[in-house]
Parts: sequence; structure tokens; C-alpha cells
Amino acid sequence: MLVYTRDPHPTTRVDLIHLFSRHLSALFEINWLMSCGEHFAGDHRSAKKNAAGETVNTYRRGLLSIFALIPELKKIFKKKYELVIVRDAFITATLVFIVAKYKRVPSAYWMSYPMEVGYLHRGIRDLKQWRLVGGFARLTIGGIGYFLINFVALRLCDHIFVQSNAMQTMVENRIGQRKNISAVPMGVDFEILNRTADDIKLPEPLENKFLIVYTGTIDESRRMEVPSKAIAKFCKDNSNVRFIIIGKSSEAQKLRISKEFVVCRTESQLVFMDFLPFEEMLSLLRQCDICLAPYPSDTQLLATSSPTKLVEYVALGKVTVANSHPDQSVIASHFPSLVFLCDFNSDSFLSAVTDAHEFVLRQARNQGTVNLAVEGLQWLKVDRDYQAIARKVANKLNSLIAVN
Repeated sequence: MLVYTRDPHPTTRVDLIHLFSRHLSALFEINWLMSCGEHFAGDHRSAKKNAAGETVNTYRRGLLSIFALIPELKKIFKKKYELVIVRDAFITATLVFIVAKYKRVPSAYWMSYPMEVGYLHRGIRDLKQWRLVGGFARLTIGGIGYFLINFVALRLCDHIFVQSNAMQTMVENRIGQRKNISAVPMGVDFEILNRTADDIKLPEPLENKFLIVYTGTIDESRRMEVPSKAIAKFCKDNSNVRFIIIGKSSEAQKLRISKEFVVCRTESQLVFMDFLPFEEMLSLLRQCDICLAPYPSDTQLLATSSPTKLVEYVALGKVTVANSHPDQSVIASHFPSLVFLCDFNSDSFLSAVTDAHEFVLRQARNQGTVNLAVEGLQWLKVDRDYQAIARKVANKLNSLIAVN
């Protein structure tokens, strides 16, 4: 099997790499064609390594990766692969699927992110900021991509994997047919979550504080200033609260978030932490009181995503404040005691955080705990556990291979 993906972790971090390398590599012989990045080896030259430790090609991004694809196209033409998968790459997908269709090699497109729509959105944003060259370039690429994906690639491939039910509906409407489409939402790896490890010691300033934690990016698209404004106001009346943001961020991004706390004179209650390895992050999450899972859904691009964090938070049994979003609302419906849903505005976030805070304090006074197993653990293990997801994907891939 050939799997082409431009980078290990795209914008929405769909874990195709995790799913295939950890759970499917024993079932399939996988040849990866991707860009090197921090997650892999650190060397951007052509390397020979894959997730299973076997030799495989890895290449730079963009045009170089298309040139690197030529030898693989020859292998597809010679039917050296039983199946080919392309993720989030409209030009490459078109080339691969034309050859695969001609040689009757089964193929699938993996849409973790409607990349062409991303180009269009960024192009419009650039033009509004008078970045004309970049804006027109992105609009051109996005327009070409929109045509290639919807009128060529998705019609040529044998199956389409998407990230959510909302994205499945979007694709069905675009191509005008109910083709073979499978939704593969963000999952959680219980094997990693359940590893027993000593919790890292909290920094002294955070000891005995009520901790609200957000993990992830704070770039403009996430509009983190909206929930941050609510937390800043909440901190004004709750001096024991600390708001921790975990993840890489620029000084400009930190300044944008900090402004709300400066206005409320609660900047001392805001804590920025750098990127943490996953297991260290889990350790910190286990010790926090409330998790925050904001995710805007005001554009089709965001509304069709399957956010990562909420499913991880509820798997840990953490009380979470999350805004209504197609995928987050589904998760919340299975965990009514854990998830406090709100609208994506500051007043609604403030109300939800206040309710969650009172709930956690009440649970502590009563020495009670939320029984995750009663609420939604079984659903989570059936629908969102990576092992369960891997079985569903493996069955579909095997059926594609068997038909051909």
C-alpha cells in the first residue's frame, strides 16, 4: 500500500499517521511518501525510514514532493501496489488517481481538511490585509484545487475517507452523489491514556490553585480571545484560579490573549506553557480542575472538522467547557455531567465556566466523582477508540483490495 501525505500533522492534526503506523502497520505493508518534519528524524533530505522502521521514501514539501512522486507513479502503473491513498493533496491526488484508474489499482482519498477551501480563506484574508501577491496566489491555487478535487479526484477514486459526518455531507453535496464515503473522526488511544505514570510536579505557583487548562494553538483562526475574555472576567472574582495555555505560541499571539487579562487586572493569573510531550501534557491535565475546548464553527471549514481535544478530555474524565460545534455536540451528548456546552461568545463561555466551577467545587465538597463508565465510556470505546477505528478502516481497505 502507498500512502501519500504532505506532512505528518496538518492544521487540524488528523491522526492518520498515528492510526496507520500504530494500529494498521501489522496488517498492511505501508510505503509512506511524505515530508520530513520535527516528528520524524529532523533531517529534511531524502531519508529512508517509516513508522515501522522499514525503508521508505520521505521528501520535502510542495513541488519537490510531486517530483518525488514520479517513481511511485511508475510503480502504480506496474501494479506494484494493491492500494494507494492520498491525503489532503489535490494535484497529487489527481495524478495518482488517473494512473490508478487506468491500471485498475484501488484508490482512496483521505480528507482530513478541505485544503482547497483553506487556500481560498487565506487568500481572502490576505487581500483584506492588502497582501495582494500572496492573496491572489492562494486564491488561484484554491480555485484550481477546488476544481481538481470536486470534479476530478473525488470522482476517480474508489473510496473517500473524511473527518466527520458534517464533512461527509459536504462532500456528498459537492460531487452530487452518495459515493462510498466513510467518516473517520478524531480518536483517542486508551492504551496511552491508561499508562500508569507519575504525575509531573506542578510548578510551585500553581500548587493548591484552581486550574483551568487549554491545550493547543492560539492562532487567529481559533479566536481564543473570545473564551479568554470570559476567563479573564472570571478570574477577577476568583483569585485562586489560574488559566494555563499549553502549546507553542508567538509573542504576538500571547499579547493578543493577554490584553483581556490586562484590562481585568488579572494578568498574574494567566500562565503560558510551551509545547509539552503528550504524556507530560496528560499528566498535567489529570491535575487540572476544568479543561477548555473552544472551537469556532462559523465557517464550513471549521464546522466540518473533528476537533481533537474534547474527546481526549472526556476520556480522562475531566470536566470540560466546550462550545456547540457539530462534532463536539455529539461527544457532549454522551457526557452530560462532564461537558458544559455554550455558544461561541464571551458571555456564554463565562456562564459555562461559572457553572463548571460550581460543579467541581460541589463534587469536591461531596467527595463525589463523575462516573465516566456510566455516562459515555462504552460509546467512546466503540466509536472513538483508535483500535476500534482501525478495525473499521482495515475492513474497508480489505474490501477495496478484494474487489479488485
